Amino acid sequence: MSKRGRAGQTLAAGVSLAPGFVFPFVLAIQLSTESSDLFLLASSLIVTLASVVGSAIEVNTVVQMGRVLSRQREISHAERRRYRKRQLFFAVWVSVGLGAVLTLVYGVRVYANDPGLFILVACVCMLVPIFGSSASVRSGELIARGNSIAPVLLQSFRTVPPLCIVLLFPGVHPVGVATALCFGEVCRVLLLEMILRRMPTVSETFEHERLVHAGTGIQALSSASTQAGPVTDRFLLGPITGSITAYEIADKIFYACFQFVNMSMVVTKLRVWSGIRSMDPYKARILIRRDMRNLSLTCAVVVGSGVGVLWGASTAGIVPDSWAEGVKWACIGLSAFPFAIGTFVCSRFLVIAGGQALMMWLSIIVTVSNIAVNWLLISMMGPIGVPLGTALVRVAAFVIYLFVCLKVVPRVFATDLGIGEKANLPGSTSAPLVL
Repeated sequence: MSKRGRAGQTLAAGVSLAPGFVFPFVLAIQLSTESSDLFLLASSLIVTLASVVGSAIEVNTVVQMGRVLSRQREISHAERRRYRKRQLFFAVWVSVGLGAVLTLVYGVRVYANDPGLFILVACVCMLVPIFGSSASVRSGELIARGNSIAPVLLQSFRTVPPLCIVLLFPGVHPVGVATALCFGEVCRVLLLEMILRRMPTVSETFEHERLVHAGTGIQALSSASTQAGPVTDRFLLGPITGSITAYEIADKIFYACFQFVNMSMVVTKLRVWSGIRSMDPYKARILIRRDMRNLSLTCAVVVGSGVGVLWGASTAGIVPDSWAEGVKWACIGLSAFPFAIGTFVCSRFLVIAGGQALMMWLSIIVTVSNIAVNWLLISMMGPIGVPLGTALVRVAAFVIYLFVCLKVVPRVFATDLGIGEKANLPGSTSAPLVL
């Protein structure tokens, strides 16, 4: 990608993240603490289900399309329609099933006296990841075809409508805000489809080429296990007034930084990384080492600037009281930011290497550890134990994922060429990858 392309990608990432980033801050000011807690807890279903469903579908689409397009072949329209229908069906049953369980758990735990409003808002929010699955397939296709700016930029359509509703109509009913979220997701699907239809094809169509969707389910299970930690955190913090708002503010700050790096760097590289099966092992190592160095430098800049801005704002006294606790939690979370990015990148390489099942077990181990550590620290230290425990577990998770990734990924270099690791090529040894 050219310098202009990288600048455009970074700008698109910043623009797309802005609405979602400011959303919980606006809610904390425009709504009462109780109303803000209710809506943010209900809308957290979107974050959980999008991580489980949307992310799995998008990554699987990029990898499957990337492998076919890297061989200068094109997918038939019939195969694309079949793939989209199966992914939509997958999204419906996962969103409804998992969403219903989380709604009941949260409703009974936090709003046992009057769960009706919470359940209604949560049910509307469950429609967002279902619409989002169609957006994820189209987004993955665009990324595989080399257009990563449009999918990144259109992420903002998810939260622009509800943000406008809250700003224009303070005190609006939570159901109206949830409906606006659905409207924004539908707009995103339509725009992505319009852009995709304008993309040129790479070559003639090969009718026998198939997009495998089986790995989506395993990857979704892996993502679901990682989301068990945040779900447990919200479950533990729910009865403590103001803790959900603080948690969501800290989470949005961390998520904004995370997605900025993801959208500006990782998304653009995923299409290239998916071709390591058709790449000379020596060149593959050089590529990965260079990208990891650039990614590490970017993470260091993001953490330094993020913590500096938050600490400076808190010290200067310009942070409203309703944001103060969340900002403090965000500083703790950002301390482990590079390790979270490292774990995320390792998981993407495991998907490319076909190690979804292995990744699922790693996710379960990390999640169980996260739940145990957070429960122990919140019992000892109160709500502040949640961000502290999460930061500690992110460091340990990176060490585990990196160790496994260095052992597994080099084995798939050049496998699509029928060469593999044992070929007599420069750097083609059976030694693990060293970054």
